[in-house]
Amino acid sequence: MLYMLFSCRSGNHYAALDPMPSLDMLLVDSSSYSTNQIKEGNYTVIMYFRTDCIHCQMETVDILKAGAALKGLNILLLTNKPLKDLKKFASFYKLADHPNIRAATDHRLEFLHYYKPANVPFLVVFDRDKKLYRIYEGTPPIDSLTVLTHSL
Repeated sequence: MLYMLFSCRSGNHYAALDPMPSLDMLLVDSSSYSTNQIKEGNYTVIMYFRTDCIHCQMETVDILKAGAALKGLNILLLTNKPLKDLKKFASFYKLADHPNIRAATDHRLEFLHYYKPANVPFLVVFDRDKKLYRIYEGTPPIDSLTVLTHSL
């Protein structure tokens, strides 16, 4: 069933249980970060977004409101917008107050070229072993993310 979900979109080369791709990015503090640094053991959610997208902003608010319910997840908010825009976004939403959330720029457009998201927000969920679990195009209900913490 999962295979069908991922194989339906033409042009994409990912499938259920694919390993998390190695992506390099810049964090809000301008330091380098890679998906290789994400530890196994917890589900990981990568939300590709635009800082000026209202749906992305609403999804960010939902994630922050769910706070404790998502505490066991690694959450990476990833954008291709300039670092200065990401810094404003991170400051406005006080992302630094949430230790399980990181914000970064896809400055090499690696995520964009790998997944080819047609819309944002675009969420990619990986299981505890960093294998592709699910992809959400658009704004998923927050319950679809909180349920992951019950698997921990």
